[in-house]
Amino acid sequence: MAKSKDTYGKILKSTGIFGGSQVFNILIGVLRTKVVSVLLGPNGLGLMSLYQSVVDMLRSVSDLGLSFSAVRDISSAHATNDRSRMAVALSVFRRLLWFTSLLGALLCILFARRISLIAFDDTAHVLPISLLSLAIFATTLSAGQRAILQGVRRIGDMAKANIWGSLLSFVFSTILFLFFGEKAVIPAILIIALTMLSVSAFYTLRLKLPATSLPWQAVFAKGKSMLQLGFYSMMVGLFATASAFLLRALIRDWSDIDTVGCYQAAWSISAMSLSAIFSAMAADYYPRLCELSHDNHAMTASVNQQYRISLLISSLIVMLMILMAPLIIRLFYTSKFLPSVSLLQWQMLGCFLKVMNWPMAYVVLSKGKGLMFMLIETVWYVVYVAAVCFLWPYFGLISAGYAYLLAHLVYTLLVYLLIRRLCAFRMAGYNIRITLIFSCMIILAFCLTQLTLSSGWMYICSFLLSLLAIVFLLLEFRQILSWQEIKQAIVKRFKR
Repeated sequence: MAKSKDTYGKILKSTGIFGGSQVFNILIGVLRTKVVSVLLGPNGLGLMSLYQSVVDMLRSVSDLGLSFSAVRDISSAHATNDRSRMAVALSVFRRLLWFTSLLGALLCILFARRISLIAFDDTAHVLPISLLSLAIFATTLSAGQRAILQGVRRIGDMAKANIWGSLLSFVFSTILFLFFGEKAVIPAILIIALTMLSVSAFYTLRLKLPATSLPWQAVFAKGKSMLQLGFYSMMVGLFATASAFLLRALIRDWSDIDTVGCYQAAWSISAMSLSAIFSAMAADYYPRLCELSHDNHAMTASVNQQYRISLLISSLIVMLMILMAPLIIRLFYTSKFLPSVSLLQWQMLGCFLKVMNWPMAYVVLSKGKGLMFMLIETVWYVVYVAAVCFLWPYFGLISAGYAYLLAHLVYTLLVYLLIRRLCAFRMAGYNIRITLIFSCMIILAFCLTQLTLSSGWMYICSFLLSLLAIVFLLLEFRQILSWQEIKQAIVKRFKR
């Protein structure tokens, strides 16, 4: 029991640390989106999201997954305190990083005409898309600098780099939008990428890490394992950005650029709402699970513990996002984006399923089943895009919400069946109980928003339902930690 409480304490601590470090970045992201929506409107936000999709898609190709796989090599070398080994690992990564950065920029220039035709049905955007090559180059290098900081355990410097980079890029891009309006979309994307690179490079270079010189033949020979490990990560990232780009282009073709902006608004808010939970899983839970990959019993216990904490923390957030969707859209954007409300509410139902399936999905990766992981991720994107294409003629924008929920339902069932075979996983009884209870509460909250109640009754019902969820949440946490431990954790968090 004591060991279990200690594990829960570590999970809560890691979630708090990584979640807290993202709060500032999320706020800056919200402010940037608010500025774009107010100054440029749905058309400007839609245009910027299309251009950003180009950057993300090509960077996911050019990066080759190195920003993910290199962390393992660098941290392993750093743990040995062997400066020569560290120098080799850094040299291999940096040389490969320069290669992939240039590759991404070159791909952007070569395929600018084709991308313009796919996204805009014309060639008028060839030059702006070609200019994005600089953003791809800088973004790839910036991700590499953060990988180095993570590999040498400079988490504080990582947080500072993200905070300063986000703040400065927000200031610079806002100034551009104020003076030049929609014409500043491309310059703003470039400024954001270059600012993030400059700040991350500043924190990396001041570490004065060891360096050595290696011929290209040795670089590719020693970096082979790094490239192999990053391949599956790259493919999953490519599917994500390619499907995002494809859907935005299709929505623009089916409707208009304003609808793309509304779609982007709902997508951004739903993604930001639970980003702290997913970041904590990627940073802390996944390495912990890898250590237990040969012990199915311990792995099952770890998955159940992470599932429990993630569900308890996220369920209230999902419920509040559904109940307050109209207010949130007005707060983060403008009244022009109100068509996003229903889409956001349906996507939050999908996000609730995502919180359930992510702790289970990491079992596939921790078991070294990279190809299997890539395939199940592909299933999600195929189901999502296909469902949107099928449903759009009948339901329009909200079909993206239906598709999002359907894709996560299929994904959750598929992942659960897979990990039952991989590690004989069984869902703990307490997790089944809290899943059923919170599912009922969230469905009730969703149904409440579909009723034509007066604003007064809506506020009263929402308050009572939220209060019920909070009471249940506290009672569940009381079974994990004592009231004194919970109080100390809260006080400690506010003192930091």
